[in-house]
Amino acid sequence: MNLSPKYKYTDRVVYALLAIAACVFILPHSMAWWGNGNWPTDACLYMRPTMWIQQGLTMYVDMFDHKGPFTYIYYGLAYALAGLTGVWLIDGLAVFVTSAFIYRTARLFGDEKHSLIVALGMMVYLNVPYMNEASCDLVATPGIALCAYFFAKNLRDNTYWSFWQVVLFMGAVMICLMTKFNTSAGLIPMALWMVFHLIHHWDFRAFLRYAAGVVVGILFFFGPIIGCMVYQGNLDDFWRLYVLFTLEDYGYTDIAKMLRFKLYVTLAMLPVFATYIVYAVRSRWREEQFVFLTLILVLSMALCVYVGNSYQHYIAPVVPAFALVMIALLRDAQLSSVARKTLMGFTVFVGVGFYVVRAVNSFVPFDTSADRAAAEYINAHTTAEDYLAICDDMEGRNDADYLNPDYCFPYRLWLQVDAKPASQFWFSPPDQPQWMHDRTLQDIQEHKPHYVVCAQAKLNELQSLGYEVSFPITPTYYMLELSSDMVH
Repeated sequence: MNLSPKYKYTDRVVYALLAIAACVFILPHSMAWWGNGNWPTDACLYMRPTMWIQQGLTMYVDMFDHKGPFTYIYYGLAYALAGLTGVWLIDGLAVFVTSAFIYRTARLFGDEKHSLIVALGMMVYLNVPYMNEASCDLVATPGIALCAYFFAKNLRDNTYWSFWQVVLFMGAVMICLMTKFNTSAGLIPMALWMVFHLIHHWDFRAFLRYAAGVVVGILFFFGPIIGCMVYQGNLDDFWRLYVLFTLEDYGYTDIAKMLRFKLYVTLAMLPVFATYIVYAVRSRWREEQFVFLTLILVLSMALCVYVGNSYQHYIAPVVPAFALVMIALLRDAQLSSVARKTLMGFTVFVGVGFYVVRAVNSFVPFDTSADRAAAEYINAHTTAEDYLAICDDMEGRNDADYLNPDYCFPYRLWLQVDAKPASQFWFSPPDQPQWMHDRTLQDIQEHKPHYVVCAQAKLNELQSLGYEVSFPITPTYYMLELSSDMVH
C-alpha cells in the first residue's frame, strides 16, 4: 500500500504519542523501584538469579525457579543496560512495541483516530497488572502483538501465512513457552485459526510452507536454548523444575482451579462480551463474523485454562487478541456510532480506573530500612563465596501481601547481599511441596551457612539444626547464627 506523506507524518506523530504514553503508564511500576524502595517480589525473584548466572552459577542446578530461561535472558539484558532500573527501561520498550503493533493492526481496518484510541486503551490494560509487581508476562506481548498483526492482515486479504510469518510465529511461541506457559494463551486462537483456515481452503503448497516454517522456527528459536542447556548439563533439571513443576503449580491438573476467574478478568472482558451479545443477536453470521466468534470463544477457553493461579498480570499476553476483537467490533457497519463510542468509552473508563487505583498504591511510602540494615550486616561478615539461607514463609499469602513491605522483605534482601544461596531452593514458591521443603533443610545442614535469615514460623526447624537467634530484623523475621558447637 502506498502511503501519502500526510499518513506517514500522522504515523510518526502517533508513534511518538505511544512512546510518551508508554513512559507515563509504566511510571507507577517504576516508582516501586526508584521511589519507595519496595522492589516488586517477582522482580527480585527474576533479577537475583540473573545476577547469579553472571557470577557463574547454573540455572535450575544451583538455583531454582519455576520460570523459563527466556525470563533470565530478558532480565539479563535489562541488568546489562542499566542495572536494577534497567527493568523499567525494557518494560517500557515492550509496552511501546506491543502498542505500536496493535495500532498497525487497527490501521488495517480503520482511521488514525480510532486506531490510536484502541492502542491507548490496550496500553492501559497492558500496564494495569504491573503496578508494584513484576513483568515476566510482559516479555511475551510484543511477539504476540506482531502475530496478531499477521493474523489480521492475512484475514483481511484472505491469504495464507507466508513462510517467514510462520517462522516468526514459532519465535513468539518459543518466547511464551520459555518464559511462562500461561503467556501462550494469546497465541492459541491464532494457531487454531491457521489450522482451520488451511483445512477449509486446502492447498498442499501452503501446507508445505507452514510445515517448513514450523520446522525452521523450532530449529532457529528452540535449538540454541536447548543446546545451551545440554552443554551446561541442566536439561533434566529444566524439565523437572520448570516444565513438570509448573504444570502442577499452575493448577493444570486441578479442574476447579483452572476454571476459576477473578474480578479483573471479568471486568476487563466485560465491554467486549456485552457489546458482542448485541452484535451477535443482530448479526446475519457472515463468514467474517464467524471468524471472530470463533476467536472470542477460543480466547475465553484459553483464559479459563491458562489463567491458572489467576494472578492479575496473567491477562497481559491476551491483550493483543483482545484488541483484535475490539477492532472487529468497532469496524462493523451494523454497530451504531453511539454503540461504538459507548464501547470505547467504557473500555477506557474501566482500564483507567484500574490504572489510577494501582498508581496510587505505587506511591505509598514503605519503610525498607530493616532489609538495608540486615544486608549491611550480612555483607560485613560474609563474601560472595560464603553461603547464606533465607527461609521465607509463603503460607496464607494473598494479593494484598504485595503491598506489605514485611512480606517482600526476604526477596529484597537477596538483591542486596553478596553471598550465594545455601540451597538450590533459595525461596519458597506458593504451595511448596514437602519434598522441596525437606531438600532445603538438607542443603542447609550440608553447607552450614553461618547466617540464616528465618521467618518466625520456621524458627523451631532451624534451631533444631543448631542455629541460635542473634537479633530480630523485622516483627516476623530473625537473624540466626550457627552455634559455636556446630562450627567445625
